[in-house]
Amino acid sequence: MHKLFQFLIGLWFGFTILFCSPQTTSKDRVDAMVKNNKEPLEVFAGSLLREILGNQLKSFELGTNKSNEKELHLYYGGNSALSFHDQSEYRDQTLSFHSLVQLRVVYGFLSFGIPEFSFSLYKPFYIKGETNPDVEVQDFEVLRTTIPRITVQNILEEHPQFDPFVNPKQNSQDWETINKKIQSQWKLELDELYRVSLE
Repeated sequence: MHKLFQFLIGLWFGFTILFCSPQTTSKDRVDAMVKNNKEPLEVFAGSLLREILGNQLKSFELGTNKSNEKELHLYYGGNSALSFHDQSEYRDQTLSFHSLVQLRVVYGFLSFGIPEFSFSLYKPFYIKGETNPDVEVQDFEVLRTTIPRITVQNILEEHPQFDPFVNPKQNSQDWETINKKIQSQWKLELDELYRVSLE
């Protein structure tokens, strides 16, 4: 994977779907889905995640952690290898995007009592290898974090006016504080962002 990252010539599009543009879902819509749900979690989880993430959802798994407690593993990311960010802001924007996804997903699953969540961010990259002169797009996991439900729940309770489904730019003051709290308390398990180069 290291060699492939050395030959990056472009990458994932900006954060227009989840971060910079209006959402197709809302807090009220998510609340209604949870309230009216009659299905077991294993079935309902897919519907709820698709509502929250749309085509950003790649897959998910309901498993257990080392303490034999339930854990939701989420795999998500964009579908385009274009970027609207330069190198100087790329990492910060990616981490902020990851924070927002965690807030939205954990909020949606609060009532199900899942103790821990794992988030894997995948991005498609334009790749040109030494032995392959043709450019192709491949998906790579660039960021993986875990965070306890109670951590996100406490942060949301500390900021009751903050709506994670509204564009963060409309909640800029709260968002800056919340974003820092989320990033300071998640467990970073994989970080390949330093390998990314923009051209």
